[in-house]
Amino acid sequence: MAEPREEFLARARDRRATVVRLKLQGLTCAEVAVQTGFPRGTVCRLLYDARRNGEWAAAQAAAVEMTSASDDAPHPR
Repeated sequence: MAEPREEFLARARDRRATVVRLKLQGLTCAEVAVQTGFPRGTVCRLLYDARRNGEWAAAQAAAVEMTSASDDAPHPR
């Protein structure tokens, strides 16, 4: 029996989010492939899909927001 569509879509979103997070940490596609166990071509396709779906831009904005929030936090002396 086939996997229910909503479960498939949720799993696909999770895979894209994982790849995007690692790529935003500065890893190359090959390094992301090693980390995740996905083939390099799959990593590239997941990144393409994330960019097309707006997930890349959202993740970048969230990363910038987190960085600026940590810059505003008081630093221990």
